[in-house]
Amino acid sequence: MYLPDDNDRNQRIHKVLDNLTEYYELIYSEPMFMSEEAVVRLEEVLIELGEAWMELREMARERGLQHWKISSKVHKIMHTGVWSRALNVRFVQCYSEESQMGSTTSVWHESMRGQYAGGIQSMVLLKRTVALLLRLEV
Repeated sequence: MYLPDDNDRNQRIHKVLDNLTEYYELIYSEPMFMSEEAVVRLEEVLIELGEAWMELREMARERGLQHWKISSKVHKIMHTGVWSRALNVRFVQCYSEESQMGSTTSVWHESMRGQYAGGIQSMVLLKRTVALLLRLEV
């Protein structure tokens, strides 16, 4: 993305993008149990990302705009540095990428129409389990 570095706003946007890029490079280059150096760097990257995000939010607020909202996914990513001390979040991120309740409800509605409507709960759980296994390529 081309965005000149000629003002504070654009510099902060670059900071957000650079930190997101480094975040994904870190989690996709590390094994299931991350090295201490990688975890420390991940936490630094997330702090820099959060600071730039909040600065952009304040800049927008000063102009009367409600941009750079702290959504649930933004909030969740900020905690992944701590979680990475136990397990690389790449191995559990499917839970963060989608609403589990929303997708399970969709599967339930589709299944309810079919021949398995009588055993709907077990069928939905089976479908969700198979979908997760396929997604994780287990």
